[in-house]
Amino acid sequence: MATGYAHYKFRRTLTRLPVRQSTDSQRELLRLVSPFLKFIAGEGRAIFTYLLCISIGALSWLNNIRQTIDAVPFYHHEVFDSLSHPYGFLAYKICLFVSWVIVYPIAGFLLVSMSISTYVVLQRAWKAKIIRPHVTHPDNCYGFRDVGSLNIALLSPYLLTYALMFTIIATLGLYESILLPLVGLTVVFLAMSYIVLMPAYKLLQEVKDTTFQELLRQSETIRAKNTDNTIEFTVARLCFVTATASPYSEKAKIVLVAFRSIPIITVAIKILERFHVLT
Repeated sequence: MATGYAHYKFRRTLTRLPVRQSTDSQRELLRLVSPFLKFIAGEGRAIFTYLLCISIGALSWLNNIRQTIDAVPFYHHEVFDSLSHPYGFLAYKICLFVSWVIVYPIAGFLLVSMSISTYVVLQRAWKAKIIRPHVTHPDNCYGFRDVGSLNIALLSPYLLTYALMFTIIATLGLYESILLPLVGLTVVFLAMSYIVLMPAYKLLQEVKDTTFQELLRQSETIRAKNTDNTIEFTVARLCFVTATASPYSEKAKIVLVAFRSIPIITVAIKILERFHVLT
């Protein structure tokens, strides 16, 4: 469900970026986004990426079978889905097959594809000068607040995966074969939280600097008797002060900090526990 919501946000956000005031700009944006929407829909070479995700899930499933045939050497204790408990073994292997070979590859393919696509679309739209963030946009994020919400939506499934992994750790303990995926997921999660919107940050900072220079020029040349320009300058200056050159609103920033902190803290605690530092 979280991945489905992220997909909805992706399609909605990237086709509604603040563009320059011309019908050509809107068409250019749609032409730019269209190939990525088709890729995420599974067209063209997307099948190879999806097959790679399935292969990773299938290998993980086979590795779990190998570990639970004789569970004690891996987990240091008996587990409910080991071969010693044939019904638990069979039922849980079916459950894991559905999760790891069917569901997770779909979610993984979508999340990685949408994250990379978001970065590339923003980068290309910026260089092509298709999008036009502006300080007077009512969202106080130069028109990019939905982009920040999109990235939080993309990060949410990773956080849910953490919850699942730590439930497993709480049940079975921290064993070697889950430590590497846990650290890998942390690295990917943190990288995605920073890198995906890097073009947006650069673009918004550029717009902020340009707007500041324009306001500085107006403040030096404006005449008190020119009422219209004075009002326009005052509105632009107020918007410049209150707006933030970030795709995240103030509330979204708090959520993002929490998202980034939880994996780091929990993984650090578990690694320290694993090496008996906290015991």
